[in-house]
Amino acid sequence: MNDARLSRVWSLASLCVAGLAIACHHDADPKRDPAALDGVQRTAARRVGLESAIDAMQRRDLTRLKMLGVWARTRTDVALFDEDDLSSLDAAIGCLDGSLVGADRQAALGKIPSGTLLKPASDLCLADSE
Repeated sequence: MNDARLSRVWSLASLCVAGLAIACHHDADPKRDPAALDGVQRTAARRVGLESAIDAMQRRDLTRLKMLGVWARTRTDVALFDEDDLSSLDAAIGCLDGSLVGADRQAALGKIPSGTLLKPASDLCLADSE
């Protein structure tokens, strides 16, 4: 009976050691590309970018709008702004730098069906044309 008990204890101990080794084993996290954003980071970056663009349009800050345009297009492999928002940003830049004048402004804005930046860009461009 003593040998059976010792055998059982030995089996239980080896099972616990094996279980502990498996539980403590973890794969090293692969190095992640610093430019890659997860969903939460991408959503936050998009929100901050849109808020910054709206603020720059209201303050008529051409330099900041141009920097936001470059950032939104080149920051990540995944687009941060929708195509409509990028078009609105381009229209606002065109209105401020003088490359869009008069009827061209209305035509450029008319091609944009929706987007978060459409109203601020329209306000900026149409206020200048009056």
